[in-house]
Amino acid sequence: MAYKKDAKLVLEYLAVCDECYISDQEKLLNENWVISPKEKVIRECDCVYFYSKLIWCCVYACREFSLETAGKTFKLTKDMVSVKRFQKTLHVEEIVPNVIEPSFGIGRIMYSIFEHSFHVRQGDEQRTYFSFPATVAPYKCSILPLSQNQEFKTFVQQLSEAMTKNSVSHKVDDSSGSIGRRYARSDEIGVAFGITVDFDTVNKAPHTATLRDRDSMRQIRAEVTELPGMVRDLANGTLTWAEVESKYPIFEGQETSKKE
Repeated sequence: MAYKKDAKLVLEYLAVCDECYISDQEKLLNENWVISPKEKVIRECDCVYFYSKLIWCCVYACREFSLETAGKTFKLTKDMVSVKRFQKTLHVEEIVPNVIEPSFGIGRIMYSIFEHSFHVRQGDEQRTYFSFPATVAPYKCSILPLSQNQEFKTFVQQLSEAMTKNSVSHKVDDSSGSIGRRYARSDEIGVAFGITVDFDTVNKAPHTATLRDRDSMRQIRAEVTELPGMVRDLANGTLTWAEVESKYPIFEGQETSKKE
């Protein structure tokens, strides 16, 4: 090919042309020009213009066409260009995708929440928990009686009914396991808060119970009648745990250990 210095530019240009354009150029290069005896010899400036999708070209009587690329114009004749058709078997074809398909399925959202909320208690790798924000936690609160005696069941039922009236999702864990083990079970499934009905709840008036924050594991003590509304506000985001601690005394330990 001529244009030794710029041959690569011409080849790259032709390589990206579509089949229709190439076929048109081939037809024009191979076309036989017929001049009647009455016509004068076609001069170099007498040419036929045509338009393609890519460039303006002109085909001269001497069977050549021009193309423009990289700011330069090249003239190609039949002696310079030939078109060959053949079949090629591709065993591996690499495709670069040019369409981004975003996905917002609920599964990916749930996975992200689980991944970002999973934690391990410092100093105890066996204790794990999900720090779901209270607004999205499946259960907002757990109710944990220290004993299965009837006196405790009365307060558990009272709290459960009040939670339901306040539209607070909750669970009652009255199993025989230790309170620490039951706290750990609640933490593992991301329950945001826990109310413990202890012996002070039963023995002392006004009746109080403890409210535990899952993430900090700190507890406060408040009257039983106040706790359902407090958990509701915490779950709705209208009340913060810091505000609760500033208003109610921090729980250090129950004063009675059995029914008096």
